[in-house]
Amino acid sequence: MVTYNAARNKTSYQSGVHGDDHGFYPPRLANDGSRHTIYNTGTKCAHSNYTTHPWWGVDLGSPTTVYRVDLTNKYDSKSGRLIMHYVRLRPIYLLLL
Repeated sequence: MVTYNAARNKTSYQSGVHGDDHGFYPPRLANDGSRHTIYNTGTKCAHSNYTTHPWWGVDLGSPTTVYRVDLTNKYDSKSGRLIMHYVRLRPIYLLLL
């Protein structure tokens, strides 16, 4: 079985975009293919605003069979924030009028 990163460079979303004096950390940085996860360095990772129930999502563009989901947490002094996480796979249907 050949596997690939179906989410790479697809349109992604998150509950909020964190910004500081180093710049902004939009959701596209979570699925850009980079494994550099050190917060506020030249190679950034996605980071949401602090919220009770943060989320991140990606639109795969078409029905896709998913065999595995890999998560990589950021690597810095606050990397313990991703303690409990859930992965939900579901179809999303949008009706635009």
